[in-house]
Amino acid sequence: MFNAGPVPTADKSPTIIELEREILRMLCDPREEAHGKSREQAVLRLQAHRWRDAEHRIVFEAVAKLSGRNATELRRQLPAQATRMGFPDVHWETYFASKASPSTEGAKENHPNMETLIARLRAASREPAS
Repeated sequence: MFNAGPVPTADKSPTIIELEREILRMLCDPREEAHGKSREQAVLRLQAHRWRDAEHRIVFEAVAKLSGRNATELRRQLPAQATRMGFPDVHWETYFASKASPSTEGAKENHPNMETLIARLRAASREPAS
């Protein structure tokens, strides 16, 4: 009889694709901290990242080309920017989706800030920290 032993528990850490998506959501969300200079700093830190999802790369490049705009203006201009870049079929609802605000005391751990997400992405991608 075959005994496989204990079933390993699933790894709860987010995948690179999930981290990319969450970072891009934060870059596009007017309620998040990634506005103004902090958004520009995040874009600079992510310049060397090799985006695993092609649509993520397109969204990031569009955000980078529209630097200096507030998040509301950025969201309004991103679809046109991606179209000018030759990519009219980006699923913007993915990046503009609103996440519920954390209401519990431990929510900070469940909803990390931009710096934490970038650090996790770099570690998962095995990219050097800057």
